[in-house]
Amino acid sequence: MRPNPNRLLALTIRRGVLAMVFLEGKELRDWRVSSKAGESPEHAVATLRKWVARYQPDTVVSLNPDAAGRRGTKAKTILRAIADALADADLHDILITRQHHHPNLFDEASALAKRFPVIAHLKPTKPPIWESEPRTLVYFDALEIALQGIVAA
Repeated sequence: MRPNPNRLLALTIRRGVLAMVFLEGKELRDWRVSSKAGESPEHAVATLRKWVARYQPDTVVSLNPDAAGRRGTKAKTILRAIADALADADLHDILITRQHHHPNLFDEASALAKRFPVIAHLKPTKPPIWESEPRTLVYFDALEIALQGIVAA
């Protein structure tokens, strides 16, 4: 029998930043980022442990490092360390392959901001092509991973 994913923590890494969202049932309760956790696998695992101790989730969802798409080598190394730490922990963990349900990440962020108005103030707008993507996009990436984790649980 699988545990009830009532308290779900979802993690992702994007552009050197580790992000998490925490849901209780279908309610988004908290979201955080850590630049330090994006620096190394050791920092990422330490941050993961801190977040798990604080939120005490029933389920932790993360990207499968073997199916992390175009994420860089460093990001995949961090995702592997997180997956290994979750496998060693006494937690129900789910590694997912990210599915895209919208034409681009900004449309996805808009849809998620409508569904979760508490985080709507962080919704990024698409920048000109010469600028880098907004940092707040990572929250919506983590939120989509959380929703896919709920389906997978």
